[in-house]
Formats: sequence, C-alpha cells, structure tokens
Amino acid sequence: MTRLFLAVVYGALALGCSSTAGVGLLPVSSDAGLSRAEARARADALWADYRAGDTAEHLADELASRRITHDDDAMPLSVELFWDDDLPVPEAGYPVFISMHGGGAFTPGENEEQWAIQQARYPSVQGLYICPRSARDTWDHWHESHMFALIDKLVRAVLLRDDIDPDRIYLCGYCSGGNGVYQLGPTLADRWAAVSATKAIREGGALANLRNVPIDLQWGGADPDTIDRAGFNRRDVDTLYELHDADPGGYTFRDIEHYGQGRFINDKSTVGWLSRFTRDPYPERVVWEQNGPVRESSNPLRHTFYYLAIDPDEVFDGSGPDTITADLDPDTNSVGLRVDGYEHVRLRLSDAMLDLDRPVTVRINGRVAFRGTVVRSEATLEATLLERGDRRYMFPVELRLPVEAAAEAR
Repeated sequence: MTRLFLAVVYGALALGCSSTAGVGLLPVSSDAGLSRAEARARADALWADYRAGDTAEHLADELASRRITHDDDAMPLSVELFWDDDLPVPEAGYPVFISMHGGGAFTPGENEEQWAIQQARYPSVQGLYICPRSARDTWDHWHESHMFALIDKLVRAVLLRDDIDPDRIYLCGYCSGGNGVYQLGPTLADRWAAVSATKAIREGGALANLRNVPIDLQWGGADPDTIDRAGFNRRDVDTLYELHDADPGGYTFRDIEHYGQGRFINDKSTVGWLSRFTRDPYPERVVWEQNGPVRESSNPLRHTFYYLAIDPDEVFDGSGPDTITADLDPDTNSVGLRVDGYEHVRLRLSDAMLDLDRPVTVRINGRVAFRGTVVRSEATLEATLLERGDRRYMFPVELRLPVEAAAEAR
C-alpha cells in the first residue's frame, strides 16, 4: 500500500495545478457506508498509515535535506525554529511562516543575496520560519507553474511534522516574492491562515479567493521604480474594500503605505499581524474564481479548493473567470452553490461541517440538486487524503452534481 501512496500523491500534486493526469476525483460511494464513529476511526487509521508510508518518508527526507523537488526543478530551503524560552510551547503546535525573497531576472548570485536578506528580514518572528530559494532566476520566479507544485509540496511536508499547527501556516513575500503571494495566495488559499505582500504588484491571481484569508499589503510611497507599485496597491485596496462591502463576513485586510520609504520597506510588523489569524478549513462561505484571462503559467487551474472540487478533465482555456460560491448552513443542514462555467461541481462533506446522519440538501443556482441521505466512504477518505496530504481535508462524502440539471429545473 505504501508504494501506491507514493505514486498516487505525486499524480495528485500535478492534478492540484494544471494537469489532468493522476488520481481521479471520486463519484459518490456505493458501499454500505460508515457510521460517524467508524469514519473517524478509519480517518485516524488512514492518516497513521499515510504518515508511516513511503510518501511521508520522502517528504520528510526532502524537508530535512532543505531541498524540495518537482520534476526537474529544485527549491532550496532555510528552515529555522525561533521561539523564546520564556514562552509556553503552543498546545496546537508552532505557527509556520513561509517567506519568499525578492530578486527575479538577475544573476544567481544576486538572488542568493536576496534569499539571505529574507532569512533575516523578520527578527521578531516566533515559529517555524522557512525561506525557500526560488527554483529559477526569472522575472516571475515565484509564480511560474512549477512553483505552485513546489510550494504545495512544501506545505505537504510541513503538515507531517508533529510540532506545527496545521491551521497556522502563513505565506509572505517581499518585492517579487510579494508578486508570488498574489498568485500563490489566492490559488492555494485553503492552505493559509493569512498572507502578506510587501512592495509587490499583482499580475494575476483572484483576490476574490481570499474571502477567508486575511492579507497584509505594504508598499512605499516614494518607490523609485518605474513600475507604479503604489498605484497597483491602492487599486487592490479599493478592490478589497469593494469585496468586503459586498460580503462583510469576509475579506479581512490591512494596508500600509510607508510615506518616504521607497526601495527598502520596513514591514517587520507583518509577522505579528499574520500571527493573529487561524485557518478555518470549513468556512461558512467559499468563493472560488479561476480560469481568468491571464496566462496559465501564473494562474494554473486547480481542481480542489476547501470542500469544493471540479472534474479532473477540466482544463485552463482562459475563457473565464469560472466561479463557484458555496454557502454552508449547519442550522438547516444544507449547502447553497452558485456555479458559473462548469457542467458539474463536486461537494465534499464531513461531520465537522454538517450532521451527516440527517438528510442533506444541496441547492445549485437556487434549485434543489440533491436532497437525501449521504453515504460515508472509506475510499473517499483515502482519495481525499492522497489529493491534499492534509488531515483537515479528509472527507468521507463526495457528491458530484450536474449544474445544468439544476438550471433546467428553474
């Protein structure tokens, strides 16, 4: 079994970005079904097996060697645990900060220098501080398609550590590293508790996806670059205000313009601000936007997002944005979905979200698409574990629902 785990998870890594190869997403289970207690016990056993298997060993080895690989690319790491001796060790584990350096289309030596600077950028950090070194020396070195797989694989490796809090993983970046946050943050939003981008510009990435991920934006008011960084950031702040005004339950952000600062920004407060937030893996509302008219290499199609998924044969064609908004309502044991751009949508459910011993109702675009009893499946638990490598995203139920049928019923 362990060798199967290894093969399937690397297929899932590709599936999580733009490939349609690898593990497929499951239809509704047809087995006899598990009780709530059985599903919890099987999830615990599957997680233990996964952690003892070849995949976990490989990921642990890469993290220990300070080098994450994917295909022909390698991403070196600096990994340090910073924690004051007089502070109690968090019961849930240490927070994790993944911090991406500036640089870009420069010599390897210049990017090495930026990497070293980033390792010392936040002297007050408390937690596991990981500084990856970009795998390539290109202008878009943090948001080429291979970086999504490398960063996601890094998260998978970190999630296997016993001493970290899986719901307090933060992503931050400076200059071109901040550019990467604008892509990696929204695309992999369900991985993060919060994100920050300093001295950055957004060249893609759907801010709408940060509905449940607070973002810290900082920039210099006297930036000497020919790129109007201040203008880009002000416009993004306006967009975040609009998103929050339309959906007051989401879109938490902080914006700081450092007047008089330009090439060098004092953003040391960002780690303290980020530390205030904890990931909710099953938020009451999820907004998922992708397939917009921006190049795929910087915005690859992802096939899973929080408790949502799309079919594995969906491909990026830039004709979107395609959107799914999910509203979870435990009081009525229901989920409302608004879907635009997909023929089918996949909804994953767990007992942490709804009472799966009671009938569940799912509406798509205002019409009932499913009402009835769901079946908990060990196969679905295992498949969703292999997709994500995240204990929080092991689901015993998946419903694959046609969008068109709901539309025709109106």
